[in-house]
Amino acid sequence: MNVRLIYSARSDVGLLRDGNEDSGYAGPWMLTVCDGVGGAARGDIASSTEVQQLRKLDDPPGDDLLALVAGAIHRAHDRIGELVEDDPSINGTSTTLTVALFDGARV
Repeated sequence: MNVRLIYSARSDVGLLRDGNEDSGYAGPWMLTVCDGVGGAARGDIASSTEVQQLRKLDDPPGDDLLALVAGAIHRAHDRIGELVEDDPSINGTSTTLTVALFDGARV
């Protein structure tokens, strides 16, 4: 049985904050939202870096969905580390992650 995702995305700053540290992506094979941790140094950088790595998975995926997601998370972690090395003022940047990778039959 093949199932197709129908998707849309929206983000809202909310009532308490001036800026939005969330990043998200919705595509035919993947849905993700990353929420930069409030109070941490520049959570927007961590969340957008995570989404940049994950969105590369938005192609018909291979057999091991979990391994693909884990690899993207590790690449994002490494990239965030490089950004902190270049700019120590963002040390402590962090994000939460929710992701669903889809292959037409499995998530």
